[in-house]
Amino acid sequence: MKRIEDLEIENADVFRLNLGGNERTDSRGKVVNKGGTRNLCIRLDNEIAEQMRDEGWNVKILPPREDGDEAHYFISAEVRFRPMRPSIYLVSGNKKTLLDEDTIECLDNSRFKEVSLRIHPRVWVNDNGEEKIKAFLSEAYFVVNLSNIGRKFADYEE
Repeated sequence: MKRIEDLEIENADVFRLNLGGNERTDSRGKVVNKGGTRNLCIRLDNEIAEQMRDEGWNVKILPPREDGDEAHYFISAEVRFRPMRPSIYLVSGNKKTLLDEDTIECLDNSRFKEVSLRIHPRVWVNDNGEEKIKAFLSEAYFVVNLSNIGRKFADYEE
């Protein structure tokens, strides 16, 4: 199997966060996220997306919302706390807090000033004998966007 290096993305554009692992359905009632599966989506530049697709990453297309908009490429990265725990931090004011499987869900409905992350690729072989790459979040820093009131109290202990 080929060896693919970890992918580091600074100022990542993340969406569809489901780090709590809740089951989610679409508007038609179809399950789009099985309960217990923790993941998030990361938007990619077109050039990087094509290169990643050529390497075997599962790059998907997000269709345009309105006429005249462009489609966007993205990957989904899974978060697992076993066998190896990822290092995922919430950064708020001057505080950095390591999140675990009980606290990571707090990120699901947050707004971020910045997200920097490292994705670990895991190569696997499908039923057709093709090598594919699944993305796992191994390290991340989620910097929350504090309001004026939040900045006032940012240095207080939690």
